[in-house]
Amino acid sequence: MSGRNLSLVATTIACLGVLSGGGCRSTVVVESRWDEVGSLLADFNTDHGQIDARGEGRFRAIRIDAAGADVEMYDVKATFGNGEVFIPSIRHHFQQGSTSRVIELPGGLRHIKKIEFWYKAANPGGGQARIVVWGLR
Repeated sequence: MSGRNLSLVATTIACLGVLSGGGCRSTVVVESRWDEVGSLLADFNTDHGQIDARGEGRFRAIRIDAAGADVEMYDVKATFGNGEVFIPSIRHHFQQGSTSRVIELPGGLRHIKKIEFWYKAANPGGGQARIVVWGLR
């Protein structure tokens, strides 16, 4: 047996010995990632907008970003794939480039069908805001 193979066998035996003795603890690390659920350009001539969620997958939390202009958001309604509705308590003044808190979704991992927003311009005439929803897998 070559030196490399002998070393591999010794390492394997050592690991098995630790595992059989109960002295080894394993930790599962779950990597989370934020994926874009969808976005919209806030039309300040209206007070309502909707994102039809794109992409596949289920999410455990969302966060909302705003860029381009300040936005006063006063209501959010998420509709899940099974038709259930979630209305988180969110009243937030988004300054350009700011982000909401992380909003945990009820019931674990959820498929998001659409998200509706009610908003107004924080500074009338201040441009158009792009609202982006990110989902945490």
